[in-house]
Formats: sequence, C-alpha cells, structure tokens
Amino acid sequence: MKFAASEKAVAALVGSLLVVSLFVYSNPVHGEKVVAEVNGEEITREELSKRARIDNLFVTLQGAPLFARFLMETDEGQATLDSYKEYVLERLIEEKLIVQKANEVGIEASESEIETRLRNIIQETENVTSKEELIDRLEQDRRDIADLKQEISIRIVREKLRERVLAKVEVSSEEIKQYYEKNKETFRDVDGEIQPLREVKKVIRERIRTTKKEKAWKNWLAKLKEEATIDRNMKS
Repeated sequence: MKFAASEKAVAALVGSLLVVSLFVYSNPVHGEKVVAEVNGEEITREELSKRARIDNLFVTLQGAPLFARFLMETDEGQATLDSYKEYVLERLIEEKLIVQKANEVGIEASESEIETRLRNIIQETENVTSKEELIDRLEQDRRDIADLKQEISIRIVREKLRERVLAKVEVSSEEIKQYYEKNKETFRDVDGEIQPLREVKKVIRERIRTTKKEKAWKNWLAKLKEEATIDRNMKS
C-alpha cells in the first residue's frame, strides 16, 4: 500500500536524521565547545547534551517520526529544542553554583551516603535486584554508574546545603493565627464543624513553613546567581 510505503519512507528519513543528530551531539570536537562558564568553571556542550539526554530523545522519537521531523526540520522545532537546552543549561548553572557554595562551606556527600542511595535505587527500580543489573540498565540508557553516582552526590549536597540555608526559617504564632482566620472555612471536621485553632495549629505551621522555605530557597538561589560571574555562550 502507498500509505505503508510512505510510513517506511518517513521512518527511514528519521533514522537517517537520527544518525546525523547522534554524530553531531556526540562528536568529541563538537562536544568540547563551552556553552557557559560559572565563576570560571566551564560547562561544555557535551555535558549539556548528556544532561539533556538529546541522544535518548532522538531514539525515543523514532516511534513518533512526524514529531521528530518537526523538531529537526522546522524553525519552530529547532526553537523548541533550543528552549529545552536553555532550560537544562540553567539547571546546570544552578547545580554548579550549589556545588561551589557547598565546597566553600565544607558540605560534601560521603561514599557511604552515596552507596545507601544506590541501594535504595536498586530496591525501588523494577526488575533490578543488584548493582550489576543496575549497571546494565544504565548502559541501555546510554549512562554509566559514575554518572548516577555523580547525580546522587549532587543531590545529597543540595539537600544538605538547603537544610543549612533554611535552618532559621520560623513560623510565628501571629502568622498561624492570621492563616487560620483567613482559611478557617477549610478546616472542618467530619461533622462539618469548623475546627478550633488548637486542633489544626500543627498543620498550619507546616503549611506556612513549607511555603516560607520554598520562597527563601528561591530568593537565596537568585542572590547566588546575582553575585556569581556567569557567561552563557549557547548561540556561538
């Protein structure tokens, strides 16, 4: 059938584009290009593409050839890819800043902490019961155990730093009272009666604390970026 032939032609084209795309993004010379510097520390195109998992994206899109062609053949598609890479780059910049600050204040992830997280991942990952099986799964995903351990280390460092930054976030009795007065209609028991403040105080305190912590962390990160020397070089 003509329709089937057309589908095969599209699939073949996507396959060809995939090979070209993988070459472009994995080529060592191309990969060494610096896309950003954070306080003098470089982020290369190779590092960006690895984090954005561009190669995995193109492989996945073999099952959606029209969308793949949209991304690779149109200006709009290229703009979508560029926006995605810029988003990932911002996450990498933030990550670099957090690790730099953690090193500055003596925060690190120990090997035992990393191994504990690895064991948890093995327990929580379907059809994976050992580190060897996890390594096999990572290889299928074009990653290795070193990549995963680095991600875990950064995650631990981020958590520790965040905890230290937000340690002094407090919630006053007045804040709890104001929140209750503003939202008391939402605090009803099984009989539909409004619950007294003493019964919901802990819940309110945690809600306010969570909101304040999120705001404080965002403000802290924004200040960290503002005080840093960041040079972006995505376009060249």
